[in-house]
Amino acid sequence: MNNLNFKIIEVEDATIAVVETQSISQELIDQFLLSPSDKATLSNIRNSKRRKEWLASRILLQGILNQYPQIHYQNSGKPILEDRSHHISITHSKNHIAVIASKTKEVALDIEDSQRRIAHLESKYINSKEQIIDSDDYFKIWCAKESIFKLLDYSNIELKSETTTNLQNKTITFSRTNETFSIQFIRFKDDILCYIIR
Repeated sequence: MNNLNFKIIEVEDATIAVVETQSISQELIDQFLLSPSDKATLSNIRNSKRRKEWLASRILLQGILNQYPQIHYQNSGKPILEDRSHHISITHSKNHIAVIASKTKEVALDIEDSQRRIAHLESKYINSKEQIIDSDDYFKIWCAKESIFKLLDYSNIELKSETTTNLQNKTITFSRTNETFSIQFIRFKDDILCYIIR
């Protein structure tokens, strides 16, 4: 698929595709066939890193779906396929770009660079019920909360007070609706990916 070296992971009723950002070359960008509307969108993205992320997400989704993914965005920024054939979610870190797709389940994912400094943000997103055992836990909690934010698609979730992550049980609870979701983690070198399937 366009010479992009990516990894496919089958999970429950969904498929995850992940690629290292550095493997996306200008040659690959130039080779990928875009719809006219996506060509116009891509031409308006000036930042080269953002262009790579935008394009790689479409290449990865095409690899999962076996068809060109015509993506639209809701007002909240949540991506949806025009034909609504699959639920999708897109994420990126400095090192990786990842997508998830499912025909039957709602999905969300987030990936974070675990070498990034975020512990100083603890007071903004970790509540007193959440337990930090090692430094990866900051990233796991952050990824889980970003994933639930994407899954629920509410514009005004208070991540600290309305979500509680239990890393030992691999769950996250959203207090507004009293729903608890299973969370799963995958490590890619220095990155931690969290996904939720509902």
